[in-house]
Amino acid sequence: MSATAISPDRYQVVDGSESAHCCFEATVVDTHTPHPVYRDQHAWVCECFERVDAEKIASSLNTVARIESANAMMKGLTQINEEQS
Repeated sequence: MSATAISPDRYQVVDGSESAHCCFEATVVDTHTPHPVYRDQHAWVCECFERVDAEKIASSLNTVARIESANAMMKGLTQINEEQS
């Protein structure tokens, strides 16, 4: 990854094009997944012409990731509760 990430969110915006295309201003990366080829980088989710678009995409993906995490936690708690009953 070419920029230092300070956010704890899974999906983050990196300035510039990770694929080195001159027309993109920002790249959305998945900090939980290594790039399949460039192992020292995070997986690229998409590249955007405008940073604001990348921020909206990352925000939406992070919302879904938080919901999925909460659902998994609730499922686990339900299973524990059922086992104790």
